[in-house]
Amino acid sequence: MITATTALFLRTLRLDTRAFRGYGLRVVLGGMVLLILASMQSFSFTRSAAGLDLIRTIVWCAFACITLAGLSHFCSAITEEKEEGTLGLMRMAGLDPVAILLAKSTARLWDALLLTATMLPFATLAVTLGGVSLAQVMACAVALGAYVFMIANIGLLCSVVMRTTQAASSLATMVLLALMFGPWVLAVSGASGSMVLGPLQHGLEQASVMSRLNAVLNTGYSQGVIGAQCWLDVAIGATCFGLAWLAFDRCAERVGELAPSSLVVRRKSRMNILSPGRPGVGLAAVVWKDFHFLAGGRLMWVVKLAMAAGLTAFIAYLTSARMGSSWAQCGQSLLLIAVLWFILEIGMHLTRIFAFETRGQTLDGLVSLPFDLSSIAYAKLRSVVPALVPVIAFLLMSAVMTGGSLSNIVEALAREPAALCATVVCVLYFWHTCAYISLVVRRGALAAAIGLMILTYVALLIPMIVLNAISSSGSGIGYS
Repeated sequence: MITATTALFLRTLRLDTRAFRGYGLRVVLGGMVLLILASMQSFSFTRSAAGLDLIRTIVWCAFACITLAGLSHFCSAITEEKEEGTLGLMRMAGLDPVAILLAKSTARLWDALLLTATMLPFATLAVTLGGVSLAQVMACAVALGAYVFMIANIGLLCSVVMRTTQAASSLATMVLLALMFGPWVLAVSGASGSMVLGPLQHGLEQASVMSRLNAVLNTGYSQGVIGAQCWLDVAIGATCFGLAWLAFDRCAERVGELAPSSLVVRRKSRMNILSPGRPGVGLAAVVWKDFHFLAGGRLMWVVKLAMAAGLTAFIAYLTSARMGSSWAQCGQSLLLIAVLWFILEIGMHLTRIFAFETRGQTLDGLVSLPFDLSSIAYAKLRSVVPALVPVIAFLLMSAVMTGGSLSNIVEALAREPAALCATVVCVLYFWHTCAYISLVVRRGALAAAIGLMILTYVALLIPMIVLNAISSSGSGIGYS
């Protein structure tokens, strides 16, 4: 007899298994892997380890897809119920926290594991191309499976603790960045000899899936299929699930509201200068609402400027004190980070243009205003401009730090107009993708847009590589 604990889980699993979305994603991912396989087959006769190159491409594509899913798909497990106000109804139905957590997270974990398993048959074909063994393929599959389990439960914990999906995704992003780049930061900062930070650095290195995949994908790998990374990731995931279970009752009481929240400063606070103030009239009220309630307002300026200052100090310490680089090289590194920050932040704001109205079913009320839809859309876009003040300041500061090397960068870009135009087109396509996906996807629009960009890049690049290889092999054929 199915108990009450597993009834909701089995129902959710059946619904997700029968949904077309999962099959569509697997078909797209399988087609992308077939394109990669076709491109690698074209070079199999000219490379000594074509199979190793194929398995590397497949594994790192799977790693990117899993990471993007962890920042969107898993982080909305509980927050979507909080935002829609249905979590209290689930508790009133007599469902305990274990039943809700299993139903909302484990079914998504199963979908992610099936999506990752789609690559396994194609990865096995890499053995026939040479340079890789079946043990390496299975070791990569086990490492990615353990990583999926860990990132799913990290997203679940963030979804339980935070009120909104956006906040849960931000917290999960910081945790993943700490797990990925924590060993490198500790190694650069010289923490290896510390009594406390040394074991922490070693533990993070052992739990890092990137370190594990780099070790497995080396030529001549002869270790076992299951490594320490697998056990550590499973332990971290189980711990996060236990913490989510313990914190569920307390955090479930803080149900998120459908109205947008902002970093509002109290009137009696010393930071009253950062308060939202009063809205304007007409479309100015739309700009005021989006800037203060969706973009964070003036207080978010302070947060972003503090982040930029901390990032600048950290990069300056690494490039000058540890690596002996000049300030110009430090400025170049900061300029690259600032450009990426600028592109991603605009994409993030574009995913919020009509996302709240669509989710809260208030888009009809917004359209009913005595303004045409294009004017309303441009008014919502104008709210993005003041929100970009910190990143623009960071971008200008980085450009000033580069000094004379900035002219060299401009000259290098001017010498490659085709590459510059292609980059601009890709950025514009990414921004338009973010705006469109926000209308059709309820959660994780930014991650979905990044994933679609990767799929588009692979779908356009690999056929060009195949055609180039065919033309090169055909031109090399001669008759004596």
